[in-house]
Amino acid sequence: MANTKKSKILIIIVSVILALALGLTMFFLRYYPNYVQQREVFDIRQSPLNNGDLTVVSFNIRYYNLNTDKNERHWFNRAHQVAQTVASHEPDIAGFQEVKRVQTAYLASVLEGYDYVNAYRSLIISAEGCPIFFRTDKYELLDDGMFWLSETPEKRGRGWDAAHNRIAVWAVLREKATDRQFAVFNTHFDHKGVTAREKAAELIAQRVAALDMPVVFMGDLNATPETPMYNTIAATLADTSDIALDTMSGGTFNAWVGREDGLPIDYIFVTPDSFHVFEYFIDKEKSAESFPSDHYAIVARMRFR
Repeated sequence: MANTKKSKILIIIVSVILALALGLTMFFLRYYPNYVQQREVFDIRQSPLNNGDLTVVSFNIRYYNLNTDKNERHWFNRAHQVAQTVASHEPDIAGFQEVKRVQTAYLASVLEGYDYVNAYRSLIISAEGCPIFFRTDKYELLDDGMFWLSETPEKRGRGWDAAHNRIAVWAVLREKATDRQFAVFNTHFDHKGVTAREKAAELIAQRVAALDMPVVFMGDLNATPETPMYNTIAATLADTSDIALDTMSGGTFNAWVGREDGLPIDYIFVTPDSFHVFEYFIDKEKSAESFPSDHYAIVARMRFR
């Protein structure tokens, strides 16, 4: 009797394993060929250095979601679009949000001439990160790190009323030609916790105020400009969409359908006395199939003062 029960359990386990193997095989047969065929390498070293100038891209690329993102929205079908979007702006620095490990690896493999710093918000394989990519022919990495957006920034954990662990990644860079040093922060605030966003903004403002150097701060802050969270950041840093000579307005979350309404939730801020911002714009380009993400990429072009 015991042997019969063990045999049934074994059959169930084997059946589950076979079903998973079949599902993964079907998945890769459907999506992986496009992933390989459409892969294109972009080498930033072919672009001029323009020392003293700085082009920054911030882009929530939509995490790799096997459950809901099918067909043209699947990461394997839009990865090349994400890379093309970023490369078209020839950024000196790019900050990404909602980036899983497989997505980080892809971006690192096709965006040549960049190095990056990164951290993930948990230890699981599917955790999301906030990498900062930077040109290695233009900048030297002096220091980097991360902290948790919580009551205990140096200890892993979820803060306040947040739905998830949230982090900020930072890097201190030196422009090789001019010896200028500056700090870059990249983050993704919680999508549910109002208090968590407000407290995270206070934490960021404190960290920025403690630095004696120019700062670029970017990310998906999941809140619009009329909120207390935004005001906390704006009291220390300037929104590039406000101070750029050539700018545009509009929402940055497109919901996959190209929404034109709404207000931004993605931002690039800078220390206002450190940079002269020429241009800010929202990249709303799409392919024939779809947008590269459910957010638009945003771009700021500036020069050190």
